[in-house]
Amino acid sequence: MMESAPDSEEPLNDALSFDIHHPHDHVFRRTFGEAPMASAYFQRVVPSSLLGFVADPGRMTLENVSFVSEELRGSQSDLLWRCSAPGGDDIYIYVLFEHQRESHPIMPARLLFYMVKIWERHLAGLGSGRDAGRPLPFVFPLVLYQGAAPWNSPLFLRELVELPSEELRVFVPDFTYALECLQASRLEGIDPVALRLVLLVMKLAGEGGAAAGLSLVCEEMGRLREGAEADRIRPVLLLYLFAAARPEDHTAMIQELKEKRTLNIGPVARNALEALILDGMEKGREEGREEGREEGREEGREEGREEGREEGREEGREEGREEGLSLARERLIAAGMDEAEVRRILGIRDER
Repeated sequence: MMESAPDSEEPLNDALSFDIHHPHDHVFRRTFGEAPMASAYFQRVVPSSLLGFVADPGRMTLENVSFVSEELRGSQSDLLWRCSAPGGDDIYIYVLFEHQRESHPIMPARLLFYMVKIWERHLAGLGSGRDAGRPLPFVFPLVLYQGAAPWNSPLFLRELVELPSEELRVFVPDFTYALECLQASRLEGIDPVALRLVLLVMKLAGEGGAAAGLSLVCEEMGRLREGAEADRIRPVLLLYLFAAARPEDHTAMIQELKEKRTLNIGPVARNALEALILDGMEKGREEGREEGREEGREEGREEGREEGREEGREEGREEGREEGLSLARERLIAAGMDEAEVRRILGIRDER
C-alpha cells in the first residue's frame, strides 16, 4: 500500500484562490473554462454537424465576458467559447450553468436576451468596415442543469408567448436550446476521466450528496493520470465538495480524506482544511463586526456617536478574530492534528 505524501507547508493564504462565497461559479470556470475540458464536454453534447468546431482545443477561444448579472450569480454562471473549424467561419457556444435547485421558469427568454448580447458584442467588434454586413455567427445555446428537481422550463421560446390569434405566430421569434440535466445523466464510461470526475462532483453537489459521495470521488481521483491537470483539478473539486456539504459533515470528511492513503492526497487535505479555517475565521469576523456595530451604536447614544462606533468596531474585530481562531482550532484538532502544530499554524500563543 502506498504511503501518502507528507503535508506540505503552504501558507494559509494559498486557499484564498478558491472563491468559497461563489463555489459553483468558481468550479465551473476552473474546469469548463479550460479548452481541453470544454472540448471533451462539447463533443458529448453538440450536434454532429458542429463536431468539427470543437474537436481541436487549439481552435477554441474563451471570450472574456459574462452576461449573468451580479444578482443572479448565486444561481447561474456562464461561459462563451468562440470555435472555428478548418476553412469555416467561427461559431459561438454559450454555456449557462444552472446551479439552483429548480429550473428557471422562462429560460428561453433569458437565453434569447443573452444571445442578443452576444450578437451585439460581435457587431461592435466588426465596426463599420466591410464585414459589418455579413451574416451573424451561429450561437449554440447550452444549459447545464445541476438541480435535483426535474427540469420543467419550456424548451421553446414560442411556449412563453401568448398569441391573440394563431396567424400571428409568424411574428414571434422561436428557437430551442440544448439541455443536460446532471441528475438524469449516466456518467459511466465518459472519457476522459477528468471530465467524468467533474460531472460526478457537480452531480453530487446538486443532489445534496457531497459527504456521502466523497469515497466515490476519491476512487475516481485515483484513476486520474498524474500530472499538471490532476494536481490542478483535485483541490478545486475537493474544496467544492466541502463547500457543498453541510458544516456538520466537515470533520468526518476531513478524516476520510486523511485515511485515503492510496492517493497523493496529503497536501489536498491540508488545502481543504485551510479553506475551512479561513471560512470559519471570516464568519467569526463578520459576526464580530455586526456585534461591534450594534454595541457602538448603543454606546454612541450615551457617550458620543462617533467614539462609540469606533470602540464598538474595534471590540467587534477582536471578538470576531478570537471566535474565528477558536473555531479553526477546534476543527483542526477534531481532524486529528497535533494541538501544538495547530497553535503554530494559527499563531496562537501557549499561555500556560
